[in-house]
Amino acid sequence: MPRIKSDQRTLMSRSGIAGLGALAFASVLSVSSAQAADVLLLIDGIEPTKGIVRVAFCNTGPLDECRQFSAEQPASAETLGFRFQNVPPGRYAFVGYQDMDESGKNERNMLGMPKEPFALSNGAGSKLIPPPDHEDLAMDVLDGPEETTIEITLQTVTATKKKKGLGKAPIETVPVVLVGDVMNPPPEGTPLPAPVLGGLPPASTPTTAKPATAKAPAAPKAAAAPKPTAVMPAPAPK
Repeated sequence: MPRIKSDQRTLMSRSGIAGLGALAFASVLSVSSAQAADVLLLIDGIEPTKGIVRVAFCNTGPLDECRQFSAEQPASAETLGFRFQNVPPGRYAFVGYQDMDESGKNERNMLGMPKEPFALSNGAGSKLIPPPDHEDLAMDVLDGPEETTIEITLQTVTATKKKKGLGKAPIETVPVVLVGDVMNPPPEGTPLPAPVLGGLPPASTPTTAKPATAKAPAAPKAAAAPKPTAVMPAPAPK
């Protein structure tokens, strides 16, 4: 079974997650002798069809610059997933937000509070002051063959607009995009593949050609009956 870690508390923060890139792999960790793992990052509470959902995680640094490993996809469902491969073990802060207007940044109000839904890992941000730091968000990614699943939920500063959690949404129904190998990232600007349900390629149904049905030979046409020939009677002798 995969290791599942989730946050369930109200998330409010001034540190936020401004400026997550579309697909920025700013730096790469050194490879240790430990075995890297896959990380499935699930983000919930999305308002479908509104903008783009951006996620990122990092092992150090200010949260506003947390985009060591990042990705995005259109807000197509209430829950979306991002599968990162070959992630070195360590402690990471996971962040995300829904870019409603597709401006490329998590916009703030006059008080510096996020104007768009945002998400922080480990239940961080339950207190507004002081704002959470990296360690408040940090969660362990362990080495080994098992995939680590991290769940974060979008929140808003206004408590009455709190988003719903993942609940019992089966992973098979979640569109998951394969971000790829974080130790060997693709060139910047390379588009991600289309998301697939549950992160697994759809089962291909082989098309079995129907055998051609042999047509029965046409029955030979019956020979037309000869038309009767009219026989003229011989003239009577005079």
